[in-house]
Amino acid sequence: EPEFRIDDHIIIDPQKLPQTNDYVLALNGKTNVVLGKYVIASSTSGQQTGFTIEVLNQNFPSYSSIENDLIILGTVVEHQRKLN
Repeated sequence: EPEFRIDDHIIIDPQKLPQTNDYVLALNGKTNVVLGKYVIASSTSGQQTGFTIEVLNQNFPSYSSIENDLIILGTVVEHQRKLN
């Protein structure tokens, strides 16, 4: 699992469709932007029923597209950190 820190740079591709376990930037509601892991939710029959954004901070709950108004803004394609 990557560790995202303050001052890290992430490159987001708004055209790339996320796959399970990709990191995405999502809009929850009108003003709350969330960075987290994209996980496809499926029913017992295997049909896709939506998706979940697993947030990086374990002190906060994940967001379900079934319960929240989530819009995927883009998929993380690069993560950069300065070396001191």
